[in-house]
Amino acid sequence: MESTALFSCVESAQRGGVVSWKVCAECCFDANSGKMAPLTDSEILNLWQDKNFLGSFSGPANLRKFLFTDYGEHVPLKRLYKILKQSPDYLMNVRQVRRFPRRHYQIYSFGQLLECDLGFMKKYKKFNYFLLVIDAFSWKIWAVPVVSKSAIVIRRSLLSVLDSIDTPVTEISSDFGGEFIANKNFFKEKKILFRPKYHQRHKAALVRTILS
Repeated sequence: MESTALFSCVESAQRGGVVSWKVCAECCFDANSGKMAPLTDSEILNLWQDKNFLGSFSGPANLRKFLFTDYGEHVPLKRLYKILKQSPDYLMNVRQVRRFPRRHYQIYSFGQLLECDLGFMKKYKKFNYFLLVIDAFSWKIWAVPVVSKSAIVIRRSLLSVLDSIDTPVTEISSDFGGEFIANKNFFKEKKILFRPKYHQRHKAALVRTILS
């Protein structure tokens, strides 16, 4: 089946913006199989770029619906993704999705898990950073301005946060920042399990959500 034949029959079949695939039988019929010849990848891509096609410049799921209603084609989504990725217009508008490996927790109470990290802030008086601490159960947030990223300063800020929590804190999670790693003995004294994220480039999940 030639794409030129396909588009000639499509153009002749348009009735008020509606295209019926049944009238394509004369030029798109496969005499060997006795069935309608399936659309090729290039024809599907040309249809997607045709402004007269109702499913043009849409997502794969929407394109799949219109290919079925207009041409009777059951095209798998996996194939449509592969076809559309050939078009720069599609790739420019695809939202980038990044999937990070995550550690799953079962949290039942306040103070069971705290996640913390440092954030940059516009200099205010002598403060350049702030320590962000989140309770994973209640999503309560503490933000403490700090002068520097030194381990001693972070220890004092963490102590002020822990003193404000009435319930025992059993676990703290953070990234591999040296200001947290250097305070391992401090967490041990407080009988708190300290677990940095298992990937060195990853922030704590809740903290990354707030900071972004």
